[in-house]
Amino acid sequence: TADFGFFAEPAAPTGTQALLATLSDFVSTYNTFALFGFADYKVSDAFTLSFGLRWDNDDISQDNQLLRTNPTKTQSELQPKVSLSYQATDNILIYGNYGRGYRSGGFNSDATALYDSDYDGETSNSYELGFKSSTEDDRFIFNAAAFLIDFTNQQQYAVAIGAGNGALVLGNYNLPRTEVTGVEAEIKWRASKYFDILAGFGYTSSVIKEGGNAGGTDRTGFEGNTTPFVPR
Repeated sequence: TADFGFFAEPAAPTGTQALLATLSDFVSTYNTFALFGFADYKVSDAFTLSFGLRWDNDDISQDNQLLRTNPTKTQSELQPKVSLSYQATDNILIYGNYGRGYRSGGFNSDATALYDSDYDGETSNSYELGFKSSTEDDRFIFNAAAFLIDFTNQQQYAVAIGAGNGALVLGNYNLPRTEVTGVEAEIKWRASKYFDILAGFGYTSSVIKEGGNAGGTDRTGFEGNTTPFVPR
């Protein structure tokens, strides 16, 4: 009988493939259900109130072939959003926003000295004040805003050394509380019908308020430092 290649047994992993198979062999599954809605209400000719609400429910499971485990967990989060805008003049709009954000948690391939076997969902409370303005002919536009974002369980990732082989293993952990503040501004000048000049500026400051402990690593000594991966 003929032995065609596509009927043959798959070859056992070797080299880098074999190493990776000893470090992580898992599939994470997310089943997410969400309800959301948004509405505007004109309080007066000048004031508009906007309100939104979203609810997320995540069923999270992992099939970990390396550890022979099947952890599961369920997370849900209610996320309101409120905005109030004031049309001061035909060419000046002042506004304020509040919104709650959410990012689901999950499972790592294994617990290490830097992170646990799982990590929690991340939430944020965001506040913004700003205005938008333009000249009567819209040839010049100037917008500016200031914001504050208060994170709970902000997710970070770390690189750990694989036991016994020196390989690098990625995983996630939570910083219990971090804070980001900033300002941004932009201008636009329509010099002619076919030529616009644009400029913008933004500044961000971030700080770790609570470092916490994940994977046995005490991060309280990092409190007051800049949050990783947040550009100034």
